[in-house]
Amino acid sequence: MTAKTFSVGEVLSAADVNEYLAAGYWRRIGRNIIPSASPATSVIFSSIPSTYRAFRIYWDVRITGTGNLRLRLNNDSGNNYYTQRRDSSGASGGDSLVGPIDGFQITLFAANHTSFGDATISKPNSGDVAYLTGRSIYATAATGPNRYTYGGGWTNVASLINRIDLVLTSGSFYGYIALEGLSGF
Repeated sequence: MTAKTFSVGEVLSAADVNEYLAAGYWRRIGRNIIPSASPATSVIFSSIPSTYRAFRIYWDVRITGTGNLRLRLNNDSGNNYYTQRRDSSGASGGDSLVGPIDGFQITLFAANHTSFGDATISKPNSGDVAYLTGRSIYATAATGPNRYTYGGGWTNVASLINRIDLVLTSGSFYGYIALEGLSGF
C-alpha cells in the first residue's frame, strides 16, 4: 500500500477505502456456534488465504467429558508442539512445559467444565517457527475458576498457516468459537 494523504472533507473512493482496510486490520475469517443439542469434538477453519500471517482465536465453550482442548495448525497431529503454561489453580498451580505433543494445549483436563479464552498465533514467513500466546479461564462446580496462561511454538516450519483446528482429546463441546486474521505485513 502506498502512503496517501487525504484532506479534511475529501470524499474517498471505494478503492481507497478497500486498500486502507485490507492492510493491517484484524478481519474475521470465520466463526462457529455449536448448539448444545449437537456438540462437536473439533472445529476446523480451513482454506485460510496465505496473506494472513497472524491470527486470534476466541472461544467460550462448555466441555462435556474429561478432555483437553488443543489447537492444531495445518492439520498437523504430529508431536511438533510445545506449550509453556502457568496454571493458577490454587495449591496445584505452577509452571510446566508440555511437549512435544500433538497440539497446543489451551485448556487443562477437567471433567465437565466451561472454558473461555483467546490465543494469538504468529508465523510471518514460511520457514519460521509459529509462536502462540494466550490465556483461558476454566471452571468446574468443584473447583471454581482457574486461570491458565501459556505460550508455545510449533516446530513444523514447512509452510504458512492455512488451517487451524480446535480438537478435544475426549468428550465433546458446544459454544462459540471465532477466528480473526491479520494480513498486510
